[in-house]
Amino acid sequence: MANTSNNKKGQDDKKYKVINLKYEYEGYEGSEKWAIISELSEKELFGLYPDEMRRYSPFVLLSVEQGKVNFNEKAPTVIVASITTVIKKRYLPSHIILGDRFGLSKPSMVLLE
Repeated sequence: MANTSNNKKGQDDKKYKVINLKYEYEGYEGSEKWAIISELSEKELFGLYPDEMRRYSPFVLLSVEQGKVNFNEKAPTVIVASITTVIKKRYLPSHIILGDRFGLSKPSMVLLE
């Protein structure tokens, strides 16, 4: 992870990591500037860190496992994820369904294959 949040003294026990998508991916033009990697849900993150989560909103929330795949510090590999409105094979762990809370005009699915 090239650009993670700078934890201040006493804040190393955060239950999330932050990635600046615009810094990490040159030419990125999405509305979400940040990716948050955590095992906590969005509701739990806002409950524990309300001020910080508001500062990073809107953001893409990734599980720790997705973060390992997408933001491996030791591998200079960029993973491109397709997004589609065609919802198929929901059971695959690499298919992430995005609901209406992501600002999309239709329900969509991210394909991380």
